Formats: sequence, structure tokens, C-alpha cells
Amino acid sequence: MREMAWCDALSCTRAFETSLFIVAPLVGSSGLKKPRVIYVIQMQAGDSMLELERVQQLGDAVLIERLTLSAKADRQLTVRLLAEMGEVHARGLFRDLGFSTMFEYATRKLGMSEAEAALRLRAAKLARSFPVALEMLARSELNLTTLSLLAPVLTADTLELLEQARFKSKQQVLELLVQHTPKPDVPDSIRRLPPPRPSARAPQLQPASQPLSPLAAAGTVAPAPSRTTSGDVVPLSPERHKISFSASQRVRELLEQARDLRRHRYPSGDLEPLFEHALELLIAHEKKRQCGQTATPRAQPTAAAAKPDSRYIPRALRRQVWARDGGQCRFIAPDGDRCQARSRLEFHHVVAFARGGPTREDNIVLLCRAHNALMAEREYGRSLVQARIASSAQA
Repeated sequence: MREMAWCDALSCTRAFETSLFIVAPLVGSSGLKKPRVIYVIQMQAGDSMLELERVQQLGDAVLIERLTLSAKADRQLTVRLLAEMGEVHARGLFRDLGFSTMFEYATRKLGMSEAEAALRLRAAKLARSFPVALEMLARSELNLTTLSLLAPVLTADTLELLEQARFKSKQQVLELLVQHTPKPDVPDSIRRLPPPRPSARAPQLQPASQPLSPLAAAGTVAPAPSRTTSGDVVPLSPERHKISFSASQRVRELLEQARDLRRHRYPSGDLEPLFEHALELLIAHEKKRQCGQTATPRAQPTAAAAKPDSRYIPRALRRQVWARDGGQCRFIAPDGDRCQARSRLEFHHVVAFARGGPTREDNIVLLCRAHNALMAEREYGRSLVQARIASSAQA
């Protein structure tokens, strides 16, 4: 099977060509009044590398346009996939093909992973019961994860959840759901995790006395270390959350020490007030370090607070800039959207200091690390900035 794609600047259409016929595409391009360059890409063995080389030759504007069109086509294809999966499941056609469940058919025959199949099956079942969900998915108002989260609780009586979940993140959807189905608090718990078991896929090394063949040697590469997942935050009700994470023995010892020191105030030894107090102290410390915020800021004359001919940004000026920008990246995209980043913020000279830009409030803005680097690349060139970053990493 070969995938064919008709693309122009206004639409992107995909179809599948077999040796006998072409399946009808999702969106026709024949209705265009003024079609631009229309071309066909036949994806065959080895074409993936050619595709990578092709996109590397595209200009920035064309690449963004192509990606936008591809994302739109992907959403339309996902809608059709869910509709077809739901219909095959409803008819039970997977049984005629020798599978006992639709999940088994999706993983073994369609090549989906277990997580991918489960996600799409839940969304497909929901879409059959509430077709409006499929329309909202096509318009990018909902995504597969949102549909999967809504599936267990969505009924005719809770159909307003679809509208309330529009354009929301996973965490926001979880917080929305607990408003309808709140859960009780969970008790504090500290337990020792079992040691990691050796992977069943770990390669077996041959004895040292036996020479390794090239193929055997290739299989003796040590497995990559397992990734450490970040803490989980699960909403239980609109005002309560469950927070869990793995910690080292050192953290356990510090926690027990903090418990003992605060036992006079919290006799029960609850963890919540300990973490709340510790986080308040940490936030106050970081605000003082990053943006000069203190409970009692020292008054400084304007002339002393900032020296235009110095790169150093004093605390008083950092406080002013931080308050003015609301602790958020100041970068504005061409479409008017402001960057939402509130972490890894850096103070940026609008007119570069090396170009004579003064260290004054009207020339300092907050930018996230990514957009600060972007401004540097625009000012000095990407190659120079990347070379500076590489040299700093080696130092």
C-alpha cells in the first residue's frame, strides 16, 4: 500500500492507493478556483529519509504552513479512524477475522500499541453515543485524551461537560470532572519501594571464555536506565488534590526531622502543613533571588537603583519589571498571542546591551529561556549563539 498526498497552499488531502483502486480522499482539491502547485508524494520503502531531507530544504514560512495543513489533515483522518473503529466494533467484524476483542484486533492487526488502542477505542465508543464529540474533535475543540477522560462519566444528563471541556488541558479536565464526582481525601503514606527488578529483555552476556560473534556482541549493550517520572497531582475535589512522588532516603530523613521539629504545632504529624510551610519558604527565597521580591524591600533612589551603563540589573529594577510583566514571558507572537511561560524566566535587554542598550525599565522585559535565545539568534545569528552555548557547555 502506498500513501498518496495531494497538497497545495489551501488544502492537504490524503488517500491510499492500492494496485486496484484509490480510496476516496477526505477533502477534495478539485473545487479550488485557483489551485497553486499541486504535487503527489508516493510514500514507499526508503521514502522516509527523502521526506526528512525534503523538509530540511523548506523555508520557515512554508514549513509552518505545511505543518499546519498536515495537522489539520491528521485530525480529519483521526475522525474517520474513530468512526470506522466504532462501526467495526459495533458490527463485531473483528470476530470474523479471528479476534476475540476489538482491542486485540487493534493491537495485533492494526499495529497499535496497547495505550493507543485503548485511547482510540474509548473515544470511538463515546463518539458513537454522542456524535457531537466527533465534530468537536474535528474542530480541534477536544482531543483524544479529553474524550477518553470524559467517556466514563458522559451521559445525556452530563452532556454539558463536552462544552465545558473545550480547549482544556488534561489537568484542567481532571479538575472539571471532580466537580461532578468528588473523591475523599487519601491518608498520608510513606512506604519503601521495592528494588527495581531486572528487565526481562535485558541481554544475557556470554561467558568471557567464549568469543562473541558480531550479532551477539550487538546484543550485549547495557539497557538504558529507567526514567524517573515526575510527581503526580490528581484532583480529588475542587479544593483537594492527591500528590505523590518518589523520593530518596535523604528526603525521607529530612521529612522525619521536619516532622519532629514541628510536632509541637502539628501533633498529628500531617504532611500537608509541613509541605505548605516548606513551599512558602522556598517560593519566598526564589522570588528574592530571581526578581528581588522581599517582604520589606529597601527603598533605593532611582539613580542608584539602575545604572544605564552597567549590565547588572539591581533588585529594585528586577522587582519593577517582574511586577509590570506579571511574572510571565513578554514575547508576543505575530498573531497577537502572548507566550504563557512562567518558568525559566530571564531578564532581556530589548536593545542589546552590547549594542548600547541601557539598563532601564523601558529597555528590560521578562522572556522565557526559549524566547530569550530566539532574540539572541535574531540579533547575532543562530550559528554564533549555538557556538557560544556549545563552548559554555564544554567549560
